[in-house]
Amino acid sequence: TAVGAVAVLLAVRRRAWAGATAVVVVAADLFWFGHGHNPAIRADLAYPETARLTELRKAAGDGRVLVLDWGMPPNLGTYVGLDDVVGYDAIGRRRLELLMSFAGPFRPGPLHFRLGNFDRYESPVLDVLGVRAVAASKAREVRSLRALPTSKGFLYENPRALPRVFVPRDVVVA
Repeated sequence: TAVGAVAVLLAVRRRAWAGATAVVVVAADLFWFGHGHNPAIRADLAYPETARLTELRKAAGDGRVLVLDWGMPPNLGTYVGLDDVVGYDAIGRRRLELLMSFAGPFRPGPLHFRLGNFDRYESPVLDVLGVRAVAASKAREVRSLRALPTSKGFLYENPRALPRVFVPRDVVVA
């Protein structure tokens, strides 16, 4: 049906009604495709809210999170409303790996997903990326992070995290 809408647009490029017709055709196509959609289970059952997720979301506020020790599978943060700094992109993560490598070398581990091995949790790189909360399965020695009470595992707040958008006061050319 979408192909039909494109054909209508190409056939009558100069007529004003062609655009409206294409919009109606595409809307009808989407309605027909989604009509009767029945997901296998409810979203709240697939991704249940846990005390740990609630604590992490509260600690992060409007910032990003870093979950160490492979504690959160890639892209799970997207489903539960967390902005995971590591995330997952099967194609284009080289630039993020390069940026995060300024914090120091990655720990040895699976090469298919080097960002999962990132453990420089007190690096200024994370401050610039706006990481406000760091979660881990084991206690960490921290100097710049503040430990928070948690129901399970270990949770730290990064008071040095910068906002997502900011203008630097000074720029030093190296």
